Order: sequence, then C-alpha cells, then structure tokens
Amino acid sequence: MTRRRFRSLLLVPFLTALLVGTSTVGAQAAGTTVSGTLSTYNSWVNYATIRTTTLSSIHLQPSNLLVTADNSAVLNARVLDDTTNTVVGGPVNWTKSYSYKLLMNTSVGYKFRLSACCRETSDNSWSGYLTY
Repeated sequence: MTRRRFRSLLLVPFLTALLVGTSTVGAQAAGTTVSGTLSTYNSWVNYATIRTTTLSSIHLQPSNLLVTADNSAVLNARVLDDTTNTVVGGPVNWTKSYSYKLLMNTSVGYKFRLSACCRETSDNSWSGYLTY
C-alpha cells in the first residue's frame, strides 16, 4: 500500500466522524415563558409580540390561570396570523388544568401572535410556556 493511499484511508474515518457529528446538530424548538394581562372583562387581548415557528405546531402549557367568579380557574388562548391579524388557531380553553395543549398545526417559519381571554374577576394575569 502506498503512503498516499494509507493517508487517505486514515482521513476517511476522521472526515466521516466530523461530517456525522455536525449533521446531527438540528434546529432547536423555540420555547419561551409567556405571560399577559387582560385589561377588560370577557374580551380578547391581542398581544404585540411576533413569533416565528421552528416547529410545525404551536403548543401552550399554562402555569397560571385566571381565577373565575366561582373561584375556579380558566384561560382561553388563540393564534393570530401576523400579516392578516385574523384568528388561525384556537381558541383553546383551560379550566382547572395546566395541561400542555395544541393551539394549531402550521409550517416552520410561520409568523404569529397570541391572543388571550377571559377575565371574570380582578385576577387579570396569566402565564405559561409556549413551544413553537
């Protein structure tokens, strides 16, 4: 075996490992803590923050719901198209539950905003974790 062939045989596993190592690094799902304040009773508040999906779905898991008149808890959330300002996902409702729920399926790179509702008492703050 020639010296040149021997060197190239040594380089193949090294280059393969390098390429495989770099190709397994995928895009990370965007996720963030979100919160909002509802200023009026039983009406939707459209939030200004524009987000861009890195997944093909948008999920929300609340960590703080709104206290209702009967002392239970509630939150309604929906997705707005950033360009047209129309409702494209939801509304999704939580009552006494902090479960992880799908707001909508979409495509990667989709620009959207959140909207939330429905304050019944003086409790006007909600929060959660948004995955998109």
